[in-house]
Amino acid sequence: MATDPSEKKQQSDDNFFQQMTQSYSEAMRWVSRIFAVVLEMILPAILGGWLDSQWNTSFCVLIGLVLGVTAGIIHLVYMVKTTKAP
Repeated sequence: MATDPSEKKQQSDDNFFQQMTQSYSEAMRWVSRIFAVVLEMILPAILGGWLDSQWNTSFCVLIGLVLGVTAGIIHLVYMVKTTKAP
C-alpha cells in the first residue's frame, strides 16, 4: 500500500518541528542555568559594594566577589557533572 506523498511530507515536517522544539527547549534550559550562575557570581559583589558604601569600608566588595565567583564555579561544575552527555 503506497502512502500519499503529502502524508510523507507532513510526517517529515512534524519530525523536523519536533526536533527543533527539543533543541530549543534544551537551549533554553542552558540559558537559564548560565543566567543563574552569572547572577550567583555578580550579586554578592554588588551587595558587598552596597555594604561598603553603607559602612564606609572597602573590603566587602572583595569578599562578595570571592564568595560569588566561588559559588558560581561550584554550581557550574555541579551542573556539568549532573548533565547527561548526548
